[in-house]
Amino acid sequence: MAERQQQHGWGKGVVENLAHDLQTEFVGMSGFSSRNLWYMRDFYLEYIGVV
Repeated sequence: MAERQQQHGWGKGVVENLAHDLQTEFVGMSGFSSRNLWYMRDFYLEYIGVV
């Protein structure tokens, strides 16, 4: 996701749509808010050493 964000200039709207799609697909599971997806992205980038 991070690479595509940089290549295509994706932003807040894409992450919000993804969060909604995940919440719809995985009913009853928590943790798929747009804020949590940004946290997951930040963790990933920190883990691979980009940030």
